[in-house]
Amino acid sequence: MTEHRLVERETSLATARSRVAGLRAGTGGALCLVAPAGAGKTALLGAILEDTGPVRVLWATAGELEAHAPYGVVRQLFSRALAGLTTAQLEAIAHGAARPAVDLVLHRPGAEPVDQSVMLNSLYWLLDGLTAEGPLVLAVDDAHWADDASLLFLQHLLARLEDLPVLQVVAARDVLPDRRRPALAAVLADTRAVRLDVAPLSPNGVRACLAERWGAEADDAVVAACAEVTGGNPFLVVALGDLLAARPGTTTADAVRTLVPGSVVDTVIQRLSALPPAEQSLARALAALDSAPLRTAAALADLDVASAGDAADALRDAGLLATDGPLAFRHALLRSAVSTSTAPAARDRLHRRAARILAEEDVHAAAGHLLEVEGVGDAWAVGLLHTAALTAFGQGAPHVAVDLLRRAVAEPPPAADLPALLVALG
Repeated sequence: MTEHRLVERETSLATARSRVAGLRAGTGGALCLVAPAGAGKTALLGAILEDTGPVRVLWATAGELEAHAPYGVVRQLFSRALAGLTTAQLEAIAHGAARPAVDLVLHRPGAEPVDQSVMLNSLYWLLDGLTAEGPLVLAVDDAHWADDASLLFLQHLLARLEDLPVLQVVAARDVLPDRRRPALAAVLADTRAVRLDVAPLSPNGVRACLAERWGAEADDAVVAACAEVTGGNPFLVVALGDLLAARPGTTTADAVRTLVPGSVVDTVIQRLSALPPAEQSLARALAALDSAPLRTAAALADLDVASAGDAADALRDAGLLATDGPLAFRHALLRSAVSTSTAPAARDRLHRRAARILAEEDVHAAAGHLLEVEGVGDAWAVGLLHTAALTAFGQGAPHVAVDLLRRAVAEPPPAADLPALLVALG
């Protein structure tokens, strides 16, 4: 929507509020928000969570490079909740069936390998323990990028929410059915969740968005033209409104029809090309990382932290980066545009460098970057992918291990290492 308010989402908010009211009364449930890119699912999710009042919210946002990091979303959901517990509280929750899940979330060394069914059951008991202090909302944004292991947990939980004071809220991009991974399709198709499809704006909704951007009513012809070229996509309506406002004399229907949605995003990218090299380097580094702490983005962009901070402020002023929260693009469409504007060879180099920067902190995050590039026979990459695969297998995510081992074989490995990889893959 706009940065100030939601438009034409009253029915969805009313449905969500009824579910939140049920949660406060002790009844669990589930919501699925499904929307095309730019339709405002994140804004709607945020509005829903603002209405939860005193109920605790466990929130996670999946990233495009995290699809092969087993239980990456699960770790996001539970890590802050566990970090806030005393040692005695943590041990009380970790007692018995929940211990493998606690070990997983806290990255405890020496944890015993478990199979998938044991881990899913353990995560349920971890959640059960956390509800001892009151109802919870479990919220996942951008679930279309979530790892399969976390999606399997969300599906596993749907059948058990009647026994828990938990409201599960999953927001995902509406991609074509043949492009949905089976684990995501199962979550979105489950009839135990109330599905809220976020529709495009009507002409009246487009009118309201433009009026808020311009401080004045648009005439009917301009509204109709804006609705036509944007398809009622709220992100594009707002971007188009800002673009027209910046070009005096262009707020006519004929002018609007020359500005197809691609031109709106292209205009934002033109702002990047007009910025100094530091800002361009940081933007391309963030396009590779998706989102990252400033120090990580600075390292990938070959900037010191202070210079990277100044560059980030300039990118916020240019409308590319989010103004609050983690260092990330304001919208996935903008990140995609910056990534597309980067030459393929340069993108590959960024992903390989990112893998080396992240390897000591998170082997799965590093492996995710290697899955984005073509093989060049890098023995270090093979070793990291093999390590990540073994870790995934020990955490009850064999399907992830298979993907990582296949990628390691395709690198390709040194001849002496190939037999061990093939045996592990078999």
